[in-house]
Amino acid sequence: MHINPIGTPGDEHPAMRPNAIAAGASLRRPSSWRLGAAAMACIPLFLAAQAHAGSSFVDMQVLGSNEGPVLGASTLIRYDDRVDFSIHTTGLEPGHAYTVWLVIFNNPDACSDECNQDDLPPGVPGARTGDDEPDPAVAASSLWAAGTLVGADGTASIFGHVEAGNPPGMVVFGPGLEDPMGAEIHMVVRSHGRALVGKLAEQISTTQGLCSVTKPDPSSNKCLDVQLAKHIP
Repeated sequence: MHINPIGTPGDEHPAMRPNAIAAGASLRRPSSWRLGAAAMACIPLFLAAQAHAGSSFVDMQVLGSNEGPVLGASTLIRYDDRVDFSIHTTGLEPGHAYTVWLVIFNNPDACSDECNQDDLPPGVPGARTGDDEPDPAVAASSLWAAGTLVGADGTASIFGHVEAGNPPGMVVFGPGLEDPMGAEIHMVVRSHGRALVGKLAEQISTTQGLCSVTKPDPSSNKCLDVQLAKHIP
């Protein structure tokens, strides 16, 4: 097994401000503009489109030994062809890299009870082992949605969108997003340890970016799922 060292304190990433790299998000500051007659005419159409979208607002939950509520929340807005999401949360480690993954149950009616690890395909990360095989009709999937470097205050605001049939990045397993309006979607915030110069892109775009699986010594990072929000249609 290849172990990736986190290096010495001198190797820490110098940037300490939030730097979200999200699916469909732009880091460029928009130029100033003025609303004209044509733009004003588009506003009713935009509001009408928003009215037809399903949306949910769910608190972020801490995973692991300190499981419980945190001062954070997530929003999911559903359209026929995509979902838009945002996460605003606290309690993260300053200067550490984090990713957001969507665990998707495209057909939640086929879940055994509440959609959870029991409904993931056997052998995939996070799946439970047992005698009962999950129903493949669930069409469960897990995919990358965003990444960020957390600033000195330990907070993060992450946003983006995921299109049906067009994943924005790494797909861990499954078909991706098939039913934006009907899928149950779990947002998972994953820690990748201290950000490293020249390696941040890898840390915030892959599930095991620069992490060991077992953390055999203090010189290696360990990736860990730290927060969760479940959006039920």
